[in-house]
Amino acid sequence: MAITADDGTASAALEEFLNRRQTVGQRFHSVLHRQPALSPAIVLVLSVAAFSLTSSHFYQLQNLSLVFQQVAVVGRWRSGRR
Repeated sequence: MAITADDGTASAALEEFLNRRQTVGQRFHSVLHRQPALSPAIVLVLSVAAFSLTSSHFYQLQNLSLVFQQVAVVGRWRSGRR
């Protein structure tokens, strides 16, 4: 569907739409698309924060070892997909 106008209002509206200020969510979205490795890092940091707040046993050596093992597995899997 094409928008046409003889008085230039459509082109002015289009120009305003294209030059609008991005919201924080839109900027965050574009950063994640430019840097796809940030998504798993953000999830990891949020998960560590959440689990450490909910359990006093989270920072035990055995639990941290399992977390690091899983990070290594996912990292190797991800590096093979490129």
